[in-house]
Amino acid sequence: GNKGPDGLQVELAAGNYRTGEASAGFIGGKENTRYQLRIRRFDTEGINAQVGNNADLDGYSNRSITAGFDSRISDTTQIQVRALSARGRNNYDSFTTTSDYYNDFTQETLSAQLDQTAGKQWQSRLQLGMTRDQSNNYQDGANTGDFITDRNYASWQNDFTLPDNRLLTLGTDLQQDRVSSSSTSYSVTARDNIAGFAQYQAGGKRQRFTASTRFDQNSQFGGWQTGSIAWGYRFGNGLQWTASLGTGFKAPTFNDLYWPATAWSSGNPSLKPESSANGELAIAQTSGQMRWDIRVYQNQVENLIAWIETSPGFWQPGNTNQARISGVEGRLHTRIGAWRTMAGIALTNPRDLGTNTLLPRRSQQNLKLRANRKIGKTQVAVTVQLYGSRYDDIANTTLLAPYALVDLKIVRPINKRWQLQTSINRSEEHTSELQSH
Repeated sequence: GNKGPDGLQVELAAGNYRTGEASAGFIGGKENTRYQLRIRRFDTEGINAQVGNNADLDGYSNRSITAGFDSRISDTTQIQVRALSARGRNNYDSFTTTSDYYNDFTQETLSAQLDQTAGKQWQSRLQLGMTRDQSNNYQDGANTGDFITDRNYASWQNDFTLPDNRLLTLGTDLQQDRVSSSSTSYSVTARDNIAGFAQYQAGGKRQRFTASTRFDQNSQFGGWQTGSIAWGYRFGNGLQWTASLGTGFKAPTFNDLYWPATAWSSGNPSLKPESSANGELAIAQTSGQMRWDIRVYQNQVENLIAWIETSPGFWQPGNTNQARISGVEGRLHTRIGAWRTMAGIALTNPRDLGTNTLLPRRSQQNLKLRANRKIGKTQVAVTVQLYGSRYDDIANTTLLAPYALVDLKIVRPINKRWQLQTSINRSEEHTSELQSH
């Protein structure tokens, strides 16, 4: 690819399964005004996604265009605009073994941001945006339903710098969702969520304190109050620890609620919103070229939303009355000779407290290893990720095998503007399916 800082940028890529990618873009501007435009095309013939079903190759294609504009109007005012439009097709296998299924999708986003500084004590940020997600579904060339969700949002955040290294943040945001479908009639096709939030931060040389609160008024699910509190302390020798407590709220998406009903899946209009309480304790240290951290956490969730197999061959989102996800994570960054390395491990206990079973499709053991170095002008990086076994169903009767992902990346510059990149990605497991359907 051509990676010049300004002007034309070109990237070309090819891989197995007849995979190809091409993109071209332009970046330019002056000191206070920058702009960018990029078009991209990605195609892959894919593999047979489900053994025993329609013995075809389930490919994927994507065409996208992105644009951006940044301008510093004055010493106190800056604006930013971003736009994305993507269209493509995803072929897949489903429960009718002789049928050909595919989905044509469209994703569009437009956003604008205004940053304003009023003196040394007040900074303001206004954000406006809109998104569209459209899905047109087909079986053997016949349309089986269209699903469109639109979202408009606005946010206004104000940061006030206070004496003694303190910061007060006050703000509000608004989100409007709309849904429509050619195949399903909905009892609710629109909802609004308006929220107000506040955060207070204070700290000194050794410690830091943060407290926040937020209130959401959702037109479909009512009012919800959430908040968090955190405290950190820095010891000598680069050692520091943090402790935090918090609560959360998550409304089900329109996809969760109203996904068009078929013979094998459907949304669930009876879903309740998630509510959660979480706590975390972390300790970390940096010493020379070595950095490590350990994190212990527990999340208690009411009405956890997850897609589950409610009857043989039929999938639908549902609520888990009480779930607890607890675990410990650790990472070590260090240098071994010319190699920069990272090793991370995560041990998790994701449990349904009502049935005392493990939550589906959540590995209990994850391991990640990464190493990179420079050999002459060539940059080499290798990443290995190991995922333990997990159950595919809420009854814990269908066990999915552990698997590994290996990624090797080699980047060599050809000249100041062009570079050659080679990537090898491989998956190893005892079964070819990461999920049973």
